[in-house]
Amino acid sequence: MIMDWIKVGQIVNTYGIKGELKLFPLTFDPDRFNQGGKYRIEGMEESISITHARPLKNLVVIRLEGYDDINQVIPFKGKYLYVSEGSLLPLPEDTYYIHDLVGLEVYEGERQLGRLAEVIEGSANDIYRIENLDNKSFLVPAVREFIKEVDLESGILRVELIEGMSDAF
Repeated sequence: MIMDWIKVGQIVNTYGIKGELKLFPLTFDPDRFNQGGKYRIEGMEESISITHARPLKNLVVIRLEGYDDINQVIPFKGKYLYVSEGSLLPLPEDTYYIHDLVGLEVYEGERQLGRLAEVIEGSANDIYRIENLDNKSFLVPAVREFIKEVDLESGILRVELIEGMSDAF
């Protein structure tokens, strides 16, 4: 990952011959690509601007400033698009950026279970993969029934599990 830069999309293909790209958004607000700002493409040091973005089914078609030919953008296929952390959009209440959650220490009551190793994005809800010190892991649905508190300032995620959920421990 690029330091201080956060993934917001993956370029999946070109679109047409005039340098447009199909982007799979990794953000809660695909309209963010119409709001200006500087971006980086994986492997590039210089920042770029998006001059135009429009939805296309579950994708976003983008045009990059200074790129107007398919041959210029073909090398971007499969690369990630990043935005600086300072340009992230504000989130609704009780919603968190994945990069802020990964690494949180996970507790059930006073018992430390491990750390949040991964957030698996699902269609109904996300799933948290909790990993202990022995690299054993278990999955917890990211719903209010199980996730009781997220304290980013303290680096703690508090959970309440049901029997059998944490058999890895």
